[in-house]
Amino acid sequence: MASGMNTIQTLPLDMIGELLEATLGHGFQCFNNLFKAWAQSQRTLVIRKLLGNLSISRLFRFWKRGSTEDTASFEEFMHVACDMGVGDAIVFTSCRELFSNPGNNNAQFAALEELSGRGYFLGQVATFITKVLFRRHSSVSALNALLSLHQNNLYRQIYSV
Repeated sequence: MASGMNTIQTLPLDMIGELLEATLGHGFQCFNNLFKAWAQSQRTLVIRKLLGNLSISRLFRFWKRGSTEDTASFEEFMHVACDMGVGDAIVFTSCRELFSNPGNNNAQFAALEELSGRGYFLGQVATFITKVLFRRHSSVSALNALLSLHQNNLYRQIYSV
């Protein structure tokens, strides 16, 4: 390759994001393989920035969809995203675990509460809903959670309050 040409490792993050989005039409395994190929030479901070720019919640539709390889790739990607502290991935995996394994779920509630405590809107919504469904809210804590949601800047932007 001639000097000065871009490789996947040197492309701007927005272009990597576009390439990743384009691969989704070929299955989640293609998306994950491209992500891994790019990420292997990147610093953690750069990977976190890319994951923060991607709309991880738009990827939820690929859960249990496609081939066995696609499903395994989705699980692997979500595990990496959770390990890197991506809020959408943490909400998805925590909620999925709460509803599929209703036994001891303290770790999932703790993860959601941590996101909620940081003011992460999706975490606040998920915490409120799951606590209501699993009867972990008192009347006072439910009211406080609703007030916190209402005061979140994202809520205000969405609903122009």
